[in-house]
Amino acid sequence: MANPSNAGVPDDALRRSPNTSYAPNSPTPQLSNSPTKTQNPKSKIQNPKSKTITINQPPEYEHKLLMALACFLNRPIETQANAALCMYLRQGQDRIMSQVRYYAHKAGMGEYELLDKIAEDPDWVQQHVVQGNPIHPTDEADVFT
Repeated sequence: MANPSNAGVPDDALRRSPNTSYAPNSPTPQLSNSPTKTQNPKSKIQNPKSKTITINQPPEYEHKLLMALACFLNRPIETQANAALCMYLRQGQDRIMSQVRYYAHKAGMGEYELLDKIAEDPDWVQQHVVQGNPIHPTDEADVFT
């Protein structure tokens, strides 16, 4: 039975590897596939002082969607990727902040106090607040890794 939420999405887009890349001779720009140098391997959280974020190229179908937005809005793909991420975060703000509130309550902190602390010192938050019990455990496969 077809999933109606996937209407119009090619079947191969639902089955492909998250690290799908285009052929080397493809005119499609490549996003970086290398890990950031500012990442702490223990917590997997990027250095909060870094002004750049390096991401893997999205899976093929999502990359095509990103390219379409960049094309229609006449933006470089990196600019459109940043805009898409910002839009996703704003749209998911309620869900994200409910997780922040959960951990803030657990730590006896206010939600915005914890949000600021995450931005300033994510390793401290991992050690003192999350305490090895993240919402998405690190021993589970992550399709975007």
